[in-house]
Amino acid sequence: MQVYEYSSVVERRRVSDTIRAGGYRVNGEPVDWPARPNIWVTGRLIVVYSGVDGGTVLLLSGLLGDALTFEAPAVDEPYPPAVLAAIAAAAEATGASLQEIQVIEYEFQEWPDSCLGLPGPDEICAEAPVLGWLVRLNAGGDPIVFRLDEVGAEHRQE
Repeated sequence: MQVYEYSSVVERRRVSDTIRAGGYRVNGEPVDWPARPNIWVTGRLIVVYSGVDGGTVLLLSGLLGDALTFEAPAVDEPYPPAVLAAIAAAAEATGASLQEIQVIEYEFQEWPDSCLGLPGPDEICAEAPVLGWLVRLNAGGDPIVFRLDEVGAEHRQE
């Protein structure tokens, strides 16, 4: 994440007005992000997050308002933040790149507890329903399944 603070709103606006669709050009200069960036502007700040953690995107949107809209990669519909978090977790777990992870399916679930129905051997879980997602992925030919909370902040691999 990168945070840019300007001396005034006018100065910030001078820069933020140069951000083009996709966020790959700022002030006319090419910018190489590891993933499609989310960019927020508020007051004298520009905040850039090029990660895919759904909880982080949700938190920043709650604090800073809606992100600037950019062209997303072509998909039938945008993925919920938890699916993006599952993709990132699968890449980390397998060593595959984000581009190598394929989404097979995802469905909304209600998990029985704070451990998403998959407690560890000595783990104590809050016995309260947790809304979330079951996400099935393919990582380099291998199936991988994650259970996540609603925003992707908590995840468990099946």
